[in-house]
Amino acid sequence: MSEVQRLALVWWDLHKYALGHRPRDVDTTGWTEDDFNREIEMLSAIEPDWLTENEPAVSERRAAKKEARLAKRVVREERAEMLGFIRR
Repeated sequence: MSEVQRLALVWWDLHKYALGHRPRDVDTTGWTEDDFNREIEMLSAIEPDWLTENEPAVSERRAAKKEARLAKRVVREERAEMLGFIRR
């Protein structure tokens, strides 16, 4: 593996870590070692949002999502029961 290929992999992973998504829309075919090093340095300075989020807020969002999933499940089961697919 060449140094440019190694740097491309580092940049790819660091982009995901820092910004939360892979840089699939970026064409790096013409990039040099200096280009990758510059980008890696910039991304290294970014503190990801997911590291600084308030933990209670994260827990609340997870709880809300779980509650929404359960509510949808109840609605589906009620519809299935009304249509006669489930008997209680």
